Amino acid sequence: MISMHNVGSAGQALHYFSADNYYTKDEGLEHSEWFGKGAGQLGLAGQVDQQAFLELLGGKVDGQDLGKWVRNEKSGEKEREHRPGTDMTFSAPKSVSLLAEVHGQREVREAHEAAVKKALAYLETELARTRRTVDGRTESVATGNVTVAMFRHNTSRDLDPQTHTHAVIMNATRREDGQWRSLANEEIYSAQRVIGALYNAELAERLQGLGYELTRSDEKGNFEIAGISREQIEHFSQRRADIIAELKAQGIDIAQATPEQREEATLKTRAKKVDVDHEALLSSWKERACEIGIDFDAIQARAEAQREQGGVSRPDALTGREAMAFAAAHLIEREAVVSRNELMAVAIEHGAGRVSASEVTQAFEQLVKDGDLVQLPDGHFTTRRLLSSETWALDQVQTQKGQTPSMMAPEAVSLRIAQAEGKQGFRYSEGQKEAITQVLTSEDRYVGVQGLAGTGKTTMLRSLREMAQEQGYTVRGMAPTGAASKVLARETGIATETVSMFQLKEMQLHKDIEFARQYAPDFQRKAELWIVDESSFLSQRQKAKLDHMAQLAGAKLVYLGDSLQLQGVEAGKPFELAQRAGMQTAHMTEISRQKTAELKQAVDIITGGDRLASGQRLTQVELTHNGRAFDYLDRVGMVREVPEKSGDGQGKLVAAVVEDILKLDPAERERTLVITAYNEDRKAINAGVREGLKAQGELSRQENSREVYVSKGWTRAMQKEAQYYQPGDVVRFGRDYQQIDAGKGDYLRVAAVDAPNGTVTLQKEDGSRIAWQPGRHNKIEVYEAERRELAQGDLIRFTRNEGEFKNGEVARVVAVAGTQVTLEIRQGQERSQHQVDLSRNRHWDHAYAQTVHASQGSTQHRTLFHIRAPQTEDERKQDKALENMAKVFGDRSFYVGATRASHELRIYTNDKAMAARAVTARQDKTSAIETIQRHQKSTTHEAERGLQR
Repeated sequence: MISMHNVGSAGQALHYFSADNYYTKDEGLEHSEWFGKGAGQLGLAGQVDQQAFLELLGGKVDGQDLGKWVRNEKSGEKEREHRPGTDMTFSAPKSVSLLAEVHGQREVREAHEAAVKKALAYLETELARTRRTVDGRTESVATGNVTVAMFRHNTSRDLDPQTHTHAVIMNATRREDGQWRSLANEEIYSAQRVIGALYNAELAERLQGLGYELTRSDEKGNFEIAGISREQIEHFSQRRADIIAELKAQGIDIAQATPEQREEATLKTRAKKVDVDHEALLSSWKERACEIGIDFDAIQARAEAQREQGGVSRPDALTGREAMAFAAAHLIEREAVVSRNELMAVAIEHGAGRVSASEVTQAFEQLVKDGDLVQLPDGHFTTRRLLSSETWALDQVQTQKGQTPSMMAPEAVSLRIAQAEGKQGFRYSEGQKEAITQVLTSEDRYVGVQGLAGTGKTTMLRSLREMAQEQGYTVRGMAPTGAASKVLARETGIATETVSMFQLKEMQLHKDIEFARQYAPDFQRKAELWIVDESSFLSQRQKAKLDHMAQLAGAKLVYLGDSLQLQGVEAGKPFELAQRAGMQTAHMTEISRQKTAELKQAVDIITGGDRLASGQRLTQVELTHNGRAFDYLDRVGMVREVPEKSGDGQGKLVAAVVEDILKLDPAERERTLVITAYNEDRKAINAGVREGLKAQGELSRQENSREVYVSKGWTRAMQKEAQYYQPGDVVRFGRDYQQIDAGKGDYLRVAAVDAPNGTVTLQKEDGSRIAWQPGRHNKIEVYEAERRELAQGDLIRFTRNEGEFKNGEVARVVAVAGTQVTLEIRQGQERSQHQVDLSRNRHWDHAYAQTVHASQGSTQHRTLFHIRAPQTEDERKQDKALENMAKVFGDRSFYVGATRASHELRIYTNDKAMAARAVTARQDKTSAIETIQRHQKSTTHEAERGLQR
């Protein structure tokens, strides 16, 4: 693994020359070395000289003084400002450190050093850049050279064996004209994952060449040497334990931590340097290794035997093309557009120990040349298949105009609307009337309804169903989740399925009709109207499939949703693109959900409605006013700041939310929605509320621990690969596989993994086992088992469609008898009770708080909205933290969270200023077509400006 941080000053860098923590000369290797073409151009080679090192850090390069002149705020004098450099630290896996430092295997240490140089060579060739200003425009220029001072260390600060190399990259690079300039390091930071993957892959290849067998330790391509157990590794890993504890205190799992979060935790947990007697330390290491049973001789003997056979041969070896195919499938399942760095990193991580990094690079270049990977104008990439899908779907918007008959004449619709208004006793909004009219009168196959949150879409759909059925149409509905489909069916009377189930049933229906037409060629399908609710959740794959199905069925398809709300997990934003491409779209923008003046004003600001002229309707919607809305909510007292120091973790802010929840009486809590951005915070709030309810006597103290299944969130590409499975994982089969004796709906637990042979051993409930190859039988879901406490009085949410219960439905536990529980479910004003065996249904969690995604589509009297902002003082880290935060929380999440309440909204944050920035961060799915269109627009604009000049 690698970590990075900027060197604060030349003086700070002196610690690289301190007496302790070096791999000493008498152990056979120099402790420092110059690297890079830049070093060669400066005549620097061999051991690092302290004077040259400090001068370079100070910006003195070949007679030039690098940096920029700035004015000192205190003295008012001009002074030169120069960033000294960047410390990129390469750390070997712990088992490698044990062999190199404790067992004294010099060749293992040399493999590490060679891998470091391989990664640095990539950095030099691909990432070394500086800036150049021409005609007032600043551009990035590749230089192809860096100057690096490498320092080899062999202990961690906690005095555990730790093979690592500090590569201090000087802030200097030479342009083609011979001038030295500052090194732009933004791209190096953004490529940190690729550099780390290259190091790992090269190290794995060299170690296997030496005969060492490797075992994969995580999903990022990290590994350990076989023969050293996890317990033995952790015995020598105090440094890592400190970092894990620091991240955990912030509510972050190290497996999900970003490089910036790891770096910050690493710096915070640095122990003070101490003088050390290396001979005594080495003796101590050897004694400890012996005590915990590490058999170095056996490991070495196996390695030497393998080496005589030419090194380790992997039965799961990959080609570079296969590794890159995995990366493209994995990444572009979730995002339509990805960077070269992302593709390279995932492919190299996936193939670590199975294919060389150079083969992956060659495959990438070939795939681009062949057109399978398409480079977009901004330098990012998509697949030919996804670009074709987006292009086809947008072409369909135009080709399917005028392809279905109008259901009613405009005059008839107006008359029917008037009749409905008289019968129901209230008038429709302009948006509701426009939606009903466009759907019923349009001759286009695809019609859109852009409906903002709280604009009465349910009322509109109920009337639309009645009017369409009067015209002889069968009305069928679908929604992205089971709970949403159930609500839509109950509140509108439309027969509704999830999108996935609708597509499965429609495929079968189409096959049945085609079969029937062999005997009755004149058979005509009844006219149908399909309605898709929450269309912003649709992926490109889902919408393209629906468009095609509607065309085959001759159906009219209505896409109803809000392009401002959260988008789906999978790649694409087809609902939004279709609107821009000219899909006939009605606008429902008259919001009726909010009942107080303050909440109405807040939502008006978010949507831009407060800036409309009198009588003007809102038809152009975009999220550009969140910052103003947050400031307004703060001014009217809806934002509460609970400052937390770094290291406080979730404590104080979560405690404030929990305290306010517990102050509400049970009836008020039922009318309250608690929303947070992160799952870790949701769990913390749930735990806090449960403890409080037990103290108040509303939740039974007689509880027991239950096993629940939590989705691992894997892509389809990961599900097919044995190397990602771990003992304890739970696999649910989605179809029958007679060849391996696995049935649809069966849950089997991973007992063992043979990754090199692509086989996973699964254990059934009766104890019997089967050998399963995920690459062959992969209509599955993958879960990890966790524990949850359950007691009478608990509030739980189902997390998967299971029998009569739908994903997202909430239930109250009214009785517990062993594995049998009685649940009460509220549907509107109705309440029903159900007996459930929780030994069979393990897809549930506590429901006192929920994520923003889960809350979309909900309406409640009161919303408590928890926004945990990043905690860092460094501006660069703040920007990166906000960028990462926007992937789960940003402008769309704020819009959803702030528009759920009808009467009361309370926002809780640890930092108002950072939260105000977070709610404006763009949270948007990518699109290949949109990227191309954006470039074309920019090019046209530039050309027009040139003509004007």
